[in-house]
Amino acid sequence: MLKKLDETDLQVLSLLQTDGRMSISDISRKIDLSAPSTQDRLRQLQSAKIIKKFTAILDAEKLGLKLMSLTFVGLSLPQYKAIERFRNSVAEWSEVLECMDISGEYDFVLKIIVKDMRQYESLIREKLAKIPGVARIQTSFVLNAPKSTTEISLANL
Repeated sequence: MLKKLDETDLQVLSLLQTDGRMSISDISRKIDLSAPSTQDRLRQLQSAKIIKKFTAILDAEKLGLKLMSLTFVGLSLPQYKAIERFRNSVAEWSEVLECMDISGEYDFVLKIIVKDMRQYESLIREKLAKIPGVARIQTSFVLNAPKSTTEISLANL
C-alpha cells in the first residue's frame, strides 16, 4: 500500500502526466533522486493504481474522426439490471470514449467520436436506441474544444 503522497511523488506524477515516456533517469535527474529510488516510487504509484496506465494521445481529426458529441441518455426504469445492461453495452463500443453516470435529468452522458453524421446516426439507431430501457436520448455536438487535457491538477493535494 502506498503511503501518503509527498512532494516527490507529486513531482513524479506531474512529470509523467506531461510526458509518459520520460525515462527513469530523466525523472530522477529532474527531481534530484537516485534512479533506483525513483523506480521504487514509480512501482508504488502503479501498485496503488494512482497511475492507471500509460498511453498515447492520438489526434482524432487527423485519423478522420471529425464528429464528437456529448450524448445524454435517460433510462425508463433506472434500476440495477437496466443500469448494468446499459453500462455493459456501451463499454464494448469503440465509438464511446467515456461513459459517465450523472445526476439530474439524465442517467448517463456519453462522449462519442465518429467519422461523420451518418456513422453517428447508425450508432444511435442500431446500437443505443436498441438497448432495453433507453427512454430518452439528447445530443450536443462539440463545435470546438478550446481546452482538452488528461492532466489532473496536483497543486492542491
